[in-house]
Amino acid sequence: DFESLYKINDFVEEVFCPEVLVIELTQQCNLRCEYCIYSGAYHFERVHNNATISLEMIDTIIKKWFSSAEHPQNVSFYGGEPLLNFECISHFVTTLKSMAIDIGYYITTNGILLENDEICEFLVHHDFHVNISYDGLNQNLYRKDLSKKGTASRIEKVIQELMRKFPSFVEKNVRLSVTLAPPYRLMENARYFETHPILSKLSLIINTINQDDNSFIEKFDMRIENARLSDDYHQLANRYIFDELQTSSKFLQALFVRSLNRIDGREMCFPRKNVRLGCCDPGKQRIFVTCHGECFICERVGNFGKLGNVDMGINFNISMELQKKIDRLIKPLCAECYLNRICDYCFATFREGTQFSGTERIKKLCEAQRKWFDLIFFIYLSKKERETLSLK
Repeated sequence: DFESLYKINDFVEEVFCPEVLVIELTQQCNLRCEYCIYSGAYHFERVHNNATISLEMIDTIIKKWFSSAEHPQNVSFYGGEPLLNFECISHFVTTLKSMAIDIGYYITTNGILLENDEICEFLVHHDFHVNISYDGLNQNLYRKDLSKKGTASRIEKVIQELMRKFPSFVEKNVRLSVTLAPPYRLMENARYFETHPILSKLSLIINTINQDDNSFIEKFDMRIENARLSDDYHQLANRYIFDELQTSSKFLQALFVRSLNRIDGREMCFPRKNVRLGCCDPGKQRIFVTCHGECFICERVGNFGKLGNVDMGINFNISMELQKKIDRLIKPLCAECYLNRICDYCFATFREGTQFSGTERIKKLCEAQRKWFDLIFFIYLSKKERETLSLK
């Protein structure tokens, strides 16, 4: 019971400096995407509301984490739609600039407010890394505005204007964040992004919708959808291996290169017995601050894994207990697994509602992970044999 642990343990007084600080600016959004984690379709998540961080809370965050020489190197602005609270973004960035603090800034946006020239010029001037959510063939189907109109043409126009005004910024700093939801139509989406006159020029991040704990997928036969998705992955893998022109496809790079890099960059040692999953130590390399000032291990865990709050302080005993509990749960499965040096599952993956997943669900997740990396191993070895492996 982490809430009880939060109440009874003594707080650690010193300020631990995470590498990445994620700040929730608002829980409002100007779109109503059907599959959104905050749409009400997810059983254990909040829904869209009017909660917004204050300028006073922004100042408190700055005082806590940026008043000494040791401070986070990156800040990611989170929502809802974070650009709805552009005032706090501007205040945060200009305050740190006045303090001569230079860090990296990241933001994921649905792109609607990039129609505003002032916002665009600010993001460019301060060298923001911008992920624009755009879901290909499903953009008009699911990503709709408050009047239930599709948004594809608006976002394409925004990107076209960005390319015209700030071409070098777009090339270096702008990516499309693609969420695949059923109907996945992976092959069709690959052709769409590869041939689109504007979108084909951008790098992509591709994720699939979380199929657990939500009612959105109930209208689909997921056995059929997942079988089609698996077939499409294998067809695209063969294209990526054997058609040299496909190696330059940004869509295929987004599908496969991150996992290929995990194989290519794996530890060259005997398999580890002490397994530590994920891309960070929760609460240490990454801290998520909500618009109410509450602190969590990351932004992907809902109200699970609370570490404290900005005003009272952070209790890292909770983070340590959390890691111990996860270790006890997953070590029997992970210690002898052949993927234990390349697995990219993180702590948030094993959350189910407000608790850790049960053993059976974890086994199901692990089986899916093994199937995925079996495909990645096939790609990796095939391209090695053909001497065409080129990773970035």
